[in-house]
Amino acid sequence: MAYYAKKPSAATKIPISAIIIIISLIMAGMSTLATNFVQRLTPFNGLDIRKFALPILSDITKISLTIFIVTLLILVIPLLVFGRNPLKSVLHKRLNPFLFAVGSYVGVNNDIELLLYPDVKKVNDGFAIEAIGDLQDKLLGLNDSLSNHLARHKSQLRVSESYVRNGWVIYVTETDFRADQLED
Repeated sequence: MAYYAKKPSAATKIPISAIIIIISLIMAGMSTLATNFVQRLTPFNGLDIRKFALPILSDITKISLTIFIVTLLILVIPLLVFGRNPLKSVLHKRLNPFLFAVGSYVGVNNDIELLLYPDVKKVNDGFAIEAIGDLQDKLLGLNDSLSNHLARHKSQLRVSESYVRNGWVIYVTETDFRADQLED
């Protein structure tokens, strides 16, 4: 089913997992530096701050490194076990910037920023884009553009043919053997 979405922005989005990894490493590094600083402190007026600060800083370092390792495992293990989906760059809303660039959307009359995008789904022999409005002919002519889009996103697939069935434009994909060959 087609859905409404705002126009794609030119801003680059940073994944939340990358932000978590960076913050946890910064926290671990800062607490390690603070631990080294506190160890060099001398008691002041009989108050030894090292007794209080060192366990806290040690705990902060352990927590930060644990967050880093868990986040890294959550990201890496699925890639190692399941591998990367070669159609990831075209499934669902990830294709919106491409559809916007090639003009494969329906504008909404009363809102300049809101657009109607066709739905995208995986099918047995490739993927399918919903033919909404008068986009069917335009979508049928996107084979080369979609193959280039897949190649830019490091997929080993290319679109070999497209056809219409039940209101969907079906794109048949196959392995792009040219991508595997060495260039001279």
